[in-house]
Amino acid sequence: MVDPIEIALAADANYRMGLLVTVCSLARHADSDAAIRFSVIDGGLQQEDWDFLCRKALELHPKSMFNRLTVDMQRFAAFKTWNGDGRMTYARLLLPELMPGTRHVIYCDADFLWLADVAELWTLRRADVVCLGVPDGTEVVIERERNWFAAHGFPFDGMRYFCAGMCLLNLDLCRQMDVAGKCISFLSRWPDAQFPDQTALNAVLGERPSISGVTNLVLLPEKWHRLSRVVTAADLKDGCAIHYAGDAPWQRAGWYAPLSDVVMLWYREYGRILGIGTWRALCRFNGAMKAVFLRGVSLALTVPVLRSISYWIIEDIRRATIGDELRAKNRRLGIGLA
Repeated sequence: MVDPIEIALAADANYRMGLLVTVCSLARHADSDAAIRFSVIDGGLQQEDWDFLCRKALELHPKSMFNRLTVDMQRFAAFKTWNGDGRMTYARLLLPELMPGTRHVIYCDADFLWLADVAELWTLRRADVVCLGVPDGTEVVIERERNWFAAHGFPFDGMRYFCAGMCLLNLDLCRQMDVAGKCISFLSRWPDAQFPDQTALNAVLGERPSISGVTNLVLLPEKWHRLSRVVTAADLKDGCAIHYAGDAPWQRAGWYAPLSDVVMLWYREYGRILGIGTWRALCRFNGAMKAVFLRGVSLALTVPVLRSISYWIIEDIRRATIGDELRAKNRRLGIGLA
């Protein structure tokens, strides 16, 4: 029997919608002949949400299997929370321990939309490589990490800095090299790490390999990790994995987070899973009036003159309150500030 494609995710109740879309889009676009095992690190999912997830994924991909993993998050109690989402982000570090009989695994955050066949990615795993990942490529992240690594005396190569939101891990090598232990020690020593587990993984895997003949990191094509704010028409045509990092479609807190075409793709998938239209899916989270407004903002910003006016208005009103991170975020959204 051919071993299944191993996919690991982590989610709590706040990410149940993201998890549903991530898993079902993976199932929908995967090779129908491939068996897939989804292992979810459960941070507090309700049983009804878990049952619904499994049922829908099986409808899309009958060769799907499911594992529900638990982890003692008290092990990370001393670490800082991340983006208001608690400490679930650290759980991925324990995959070598949580999946003892597994040799390779694709880790994926629960805020993805897959439009590519994960079976193709699975063929890229290697026995002599610890991690395969995609360069982050986010200007503000690279700049912050470059400054942090320099201040703490670590070498840094922005071209080889990868986003931990999706990576293909060789768990055998992770166990042999104690990657998890090194990352946890790193975070204990450097609690001011900019992007907690991602910073730690890049620092640890940026070291010289401790096993002869092994490579710590090999970079993957960008199609396997495209940030939602920079997805192009060519990406969609060729198929890609879209990461809604900091752009969660079900969390549109303010008017500065409009409903872009790429966000609408997520709602289309969510609607297909629930058997409802895209607009009804959109209104479930935003209400009709907010949905109309946010979508209108997105469409208006495609008009150059309106986009220019928005720059001036935002800069004039929010100059004293908007921070550097939000400025960079808005620039990527197309409503950037000078």
